[in-house]
Amino acid sequence: MNYCCYFCQKIFASTILVSALMILNVKAGMTIEQLNFKDGSLSNCITTLAKKHNWQTIDTIKKLQCHGMHIESLEGLEALTSLEYLSLYNNEIKTSDLTTLNNLYYLNIANNKLQSIKINGLSQLKTLYLCKNKLK
Repeated sequence: MNYCCYFCQKIFASTILVSALMILNVKAGMTIEQLNFKDGSLSNCITTLAKKHNWQTIDTIKKLQCHGMHIESLEGLEALTSLEYLSLYNNEIKTSDLTTLNNLYYLNIANNKLQSIKINGLSQLKTLYLCKNKLK
């Protein structure tokens, strides 16, 4: 019975992995207009930068700098898997899960209201600023 359970778990895990890869492949071709952010300030920042730099698809977004824009939520940012540089200094962010941003080498999320942050698995990360937060 243990072999059956182990085998079923492996099939289930493989199915989830394949589904996740299919979702990521679809996201790679997404246009900027198809992005959906919970936070209007984050959306405005990305839209403004996209126009300035002529970004068309999400895989062209490598660097985001959105300082002092009263951003509260990063929900939706997980789609930007090509992101390498992220600076969100001086906002209102309380929680953050950036684990899908595997290409990040620079992260500045200082001077926010962070109580928790998930950055595990970001093997490219070289620079991290977290000061002036409420981390426990």
